Amino acid sequence: MYPYSKQFESWAYNGKHLAPQTVEQMSLAVNAFWNYHLVNAEQSVDVKDIKEADVRYFLTNLETNQNLKSSTINKYLSYIKNYFKFLSLQNFIDNPPTLALDGRFTSRKREYIINWTDSLEEIAKIDSINPLTVRILTAISLGFLPKDILKLKNSDIEDKLDNRLLKSYFENTSTFDFSRDSFFITSKFNNPYKYESSIQTAIRNDSQFLQMPLSLSYLRLSFIYTNLSNSDLTDREQKDILNIDDRSLLYYKSQLMNYISLKPFNLPN
Repeated sequence: MYPYSKQFESWAYNGKHLAPQTVEQMSLAVNAFWNYHLVNAEQSVDVKDIKEADVRYFLTNLETNQNLKSSTINKYLSYIKNYFKFLSLQNFIDNPPTLALDGRFTSRKREYIINWTDSLEEIAKIDSINPLTVRILTAISLGFLPKDILKLKNSDIEDKLDNRLLKSYFENTSTFDFSRDSFFITSKFNNPYKYESSIQTAIRNDSQFLQMPLSLSYLRLSFIYTNLSNSDLTDREQKDILNIDDRSLLYYKSQLMNYISLKPFNLPN
């Protein structure tokens, strides 16, 4: 069974006052997702590491391999969203990976915007852009994983970043005195962020302006597909840049071939 199954069923039945039959259907749907995830997970199968893309791939599997109707797939999605809501409310996870899923699964392919990594200097020069956005984009472009972003220090970035303009930008946009031991991602009061949801609130306008989702999981995947779409890179170079193994490389290549569409990034006028 899936993690926290008994607690979830109790919450649905006693807390949400759902009918026993509904609770059973929810549990079956979540268990189906979990079993799929155990077989197809890129790396970790810990429930804390599940990403939005993992849920989307499961839903796509229901559509393409099991030929389920959209109405049935949307029921699965509703039940899975309830599960992650429960996990978040009980502090078993920080943020539900289903936050960006609007409740209706309609598209077979997930679109990712790529090659924004080539425009970081231009993005940094836009007066209206929140410096926090530039910091997040830079950290992702250096290969750091979403789970590590909030813990990064300035030294982590400095040691990997070769771009002098961006280094100067980060020093000049620091709210307090810049030091190598300070956190790289901080609020305007120089406090490190504890949750990604707080970051998303702060950079929401930039997401609309750049016409690109800015969630950490989305940016990581768009960074991965940016590199996989570069035919000049060998498999070894891609693995080194992305910090992934052979199994993960094959997994992402398969996803790109079957479930992903790519769109080049364009700077807004």
